[in-house]
Amino acid sequence: MIYGATIIKDFSGNEITLVRVPRPDSVPGELKSDEEVYEIVKGKKHLIPTLDIFYEYGFRAEWVQFISQEQLDKYRRIKLIQVQGDKNKIVYYLTDAGLRRRVLNQEIMDSYGDRTQDIIVVSRKEFSYYPDNKFIHLEDAPQFDVYLIDDNIKKYLTPAAIRRMNIRRVQIAPVNETEFKAYEIGKPVAE
Repeated sequence: MIYGATIIKDFSGNEITLVRVPRPDSVPGELKSDEEVYEIVKGKKHLIPTLDIFYEYGFRAEWVQFISQEQLDKYRRIKLIQVQGDKNKIVYYLTDAGLRRRVLNQEIMDSYGDRTQDIIVVSRKEFSYYPDNKFIHLEDAPQFDVYLIDDNIKKYLTPAAIRRMNIRRVQIAPVNETEFKAYEIGKPVAE
C-alpha cells in the first residue's frame, strides 16, 4: 500500500495531498467518521467536511498522511470555491463557520486580497453540504448591526427580528466595507 501519496483530483486537475492530525486512536490507512481530513491544494488547506464526500472524490484512507497540528496550522484556509459543472463559474466564499456566500464581483474578491487562482472546484455534493450565509455585519463597525442577505439585497434586522428568527452568532459573518456597499439596501426586517 502507498501511504501519503500526492494525487490528482480528477475533475479539477489540481495536485493535492491528503492529511490529518493523528489522535490516540488513529490508525494509518483507516479513517474514523469523526476524524478531520484536509486536502492541501495550491499551498492551502481545505477541510473535507464528511467521509461520505471524501469517498465520493474517489479518495482512499491509505492516501491520508499524518502531520502535526503545528504543521497544519501553517497552511491558510481555502476560502473560495466553485461548483463542478457550473457553466456560469460562480465563485463562493466559505466562512470560518463553514457557510457559503456568493462573491458578487471581482472588486470584492480583490478587496479581501483573494485571487482567482486560489479558487478550488468542489463537487455538487460538497457544495450542498455548506449552508447559505444569510446574515452579515460590517466588520469594525461601531455598532454590531445585522443584515439579512436576500438576492444581493441587504435588509437591516432589528434586535426583535434577530430574537424572533433565533439567529446565532455563528450564523453572522463579518464583511468588509467594499462588500457591504455592493449589496443594495432593502426594507428593514422588524419583528
